[in-house]
Amino acid sequence: MSRLWLAMTLVGILVGFAAVAAGGAGVTWAVWSAAREAQSPPDPARVVWSSSGGGEEPLGSWVSGGSLIVARHSSLTAYRGEDGENVWRATGRSLSPERRADALCGMSRGTRNGLGIVAYGIATSDVAVNCTGIALIDLRTGEPIWRRSLPAGPGRGVRAEFVGNAVLASWDGHFLAARAGDGGEIWRWSVPEGCHPSGPALGRTVVVPVRCASGRKYLQLLGAADGSRRGAADLGGVAGRSVAISTDPPAVVDDTARPGRVLLFDESARRTGVLEVEGPRGSLDVLPANAPRPGFPRRFPFVIGDGILTGTVAGGRFITTADLRRDDRGPGRPAAGHGTRPIGRTGEGVVFAAPGDVGVFTYGSRGREVELGRISEVAPRGDDLHWVGGVLYGVSTEDPQMYAVRSARP
Repeated sequence: MSRLWLAMTLVGILVGFAAVAAGGAGVTWAVWSAAREAQSPPDPARVVWSSSGGGEEPLGSWVSGGSLIVARHSSLTAYRGEDGENVWRATGRSLSPERRADALCGMSRGTRNGLGIVAYGIATSDVAVNCTGIALIDLRTGEPIWRRSLPAGPGRGVRAEFVGNAVLASWDGHFLAARAGDGGEIWRWSVPEGCHPSGPALGRTVVVPVRCASGRKYLQLLGAADGSRRGAADLGGVAGRSVAISTDPPAVVDDTARPGRVLLFDESARRTGVLEVEGPRGSLDVLPANAPRPGFPRRFPFVIGDGILTGTVAGGRFITTADLRRDDRGPGRPAAGHGTRPIGRTGEGVVFAAPGDVGVFTYGSRGREVELGRISEVAPRGDDLHWVGGVLYGVSTEDPQMYAVRSARP
């Protein structure tokens, strides 16, 4: 009998007695934790390739069609996933119909069917861009399928997302829905004069926290399909900035300067609860881990699916869940130390990345399963990460700027 089997057998006996005494609470987690301790450390992962990326700061990235696609101020570049070789490169000039644009100023958070959305414009400095349009890009070639000028003048940064059969774009208090097939306008809406959005979220319901010069703060909800006003709610007199973190259901961090609670709403803007993010183990991690230029995706330290937020507590030391429909926090479970964070969802659960010997693991109904171990050769703590086909792709502001990591096991 192997040591691992003996250890798991003994654990099962002990947990069985504990279940009788305590009603079985936490049995699954206890069995998994003890069995994990009995196993040997995971094998080291293998860095398939890495690159300095030319030194220009990355602003966002996608993985699509076997390529890692990285957005920078000057270009959108695709790198072959298997070896990091350049596949294609697009610039603002190649995207703009007038060929006047020379910089990127936004991108969608995700892709759809090999397509992505970028915003382009005219650079006014090394960091600032007057955004003038958006384009739907074929990510196999880098060629635009359609382009559309912004109807309300240049923006400082454009957020864009695929929602249903539409592309939603937001910039400087203006919102536009265009047909995903040809870019034709469906609807547009702007916040009232003297007000500005303080962190909208684009989804089936468009969630727009609004702050006005008068000091008023309120929440406006729009229907993505037709731009209809679903409802509005007062956000009180808190002086800080409010940020929408979820569209389904609508949820707003009340004050980013003191992110102590999340306000929960239904799709008509009726308040349904307040999720207190402080707990016995510390604060739920809800603020973005990066601060990109306007229009580029923020990397929130959680993922949301089916109304459930899965994230971390106290800087990544514990894993927890929060039900955004029921105003309910789940139990805290040990993570892998400071810096652990969720990076995506699979059919098995939520994928986490952690520094050091843990690497990438999936946490779901069966507990935690290590997928990729010991990635000490790179530091994925604050990087833009993608877990695709058993490979971890990373984009960093440090060196190496880009990398692909695979398990050492065949």
